[in-house]
Amino acid sequence: MAIRKDMALANRIKDARIRAGLSQAELARRCGVSPSLLCNLENGKIKSLRHSTLLQMSKTLGESPEWLTFGNGHTKPSSTRSKFEHDFLVDFHKLSAAERKIVARMVHSLVMDKLVQK
Repeated sequence: MAIRKDMALANRIKDARIRAGLSQAELARRCGVSPSLLCNLENGKIKSLRHSTLLQMSKTLGESPEWLTFGNGHTKPSSTRSKFEHDFLVDFHKLSAAERKIVARMVHSLVMDKLVQK
């Protein structure tokens, strides 16, 4: 996935969150902010963060504060996830909690079936 240097703060945070495989709620919890703050941040309604929040978010996402804030420097290398896995995580986080539980059960069942077949 190509990362544009001219991305806005909102886009860099959302992009890093998705690459990290985190939902908005999980990132908010790990950073000690409300889910609504993170939602507003990713929607561009909030243009800056407290320094302490930015540092925690940077640590949680594995990105430099400079990259998150300004797009300067390098983002962490792409993970070993395939495009399919990335797209799956993006779509998975768009589901409701109930829908995510159903998908998780289905995946678990498929994995268990695969292990039994071995």
